[in-house]
Amino acid sequence: MTEAYDDRFIRFSHATESVLKAITRYKNDCLARYGLRGMHLMTMVCLSRSGADGLTPGELARLCGVDKAFVSRTTGELRRLGYLSVDGGRYNARVSLSERGRAVTGEIYRMLNEAVARITEGVSAVDVETFYGVLARFGKNLDAMNHKTEPSAAGAPDAEDDGGENQ
Repeated sequence: MTEAYDDRFIRFSHATESVLKAITRYKNDCLARYGLRGMHLMTMVCLSRSGADGLTPGELARLCGVDKAFVSRTTGELRRLGYLSVDGGRYNARVSLSERGRAVTGEIYRMLNEAVARITEGVSAVDVETFYGVLARFGKNLDAMNHKTEPSAAGAPDAEDDGGENQ
């Protein structure tokens, strides 16, 4: 491995790690006002998109990409905080955001959308979309590396991947 490659890896690692830390810190600061953590946000976002009927714990687990134990812990905490309603019994429960949960989710969305607007200030919409496509490709390539499989066509976008143009 040459020195140029060493520098690229270090630059890449430092840039991605510092951005992730900054995002996490900002998100946690926004959520702390409401007694929430990152794990709560994912659950609330999935529920806000589900509509008035809510979701079963199994549906929520699939949408969030987590196991049912995680959903059980998270929904229990959110319910105690007054952000969720649970209707039905143990085996036919439906989870939905309470009125308070919908209001707080809306406030959090506004804060995070304002943050994205500030972060992308001065960057064209085309460049932002290109960035999202490149970042998605990096993620797929890293996932392939971690699973010891080869990315398609040496990192070229998959047939269903338009490089972020329609994301």
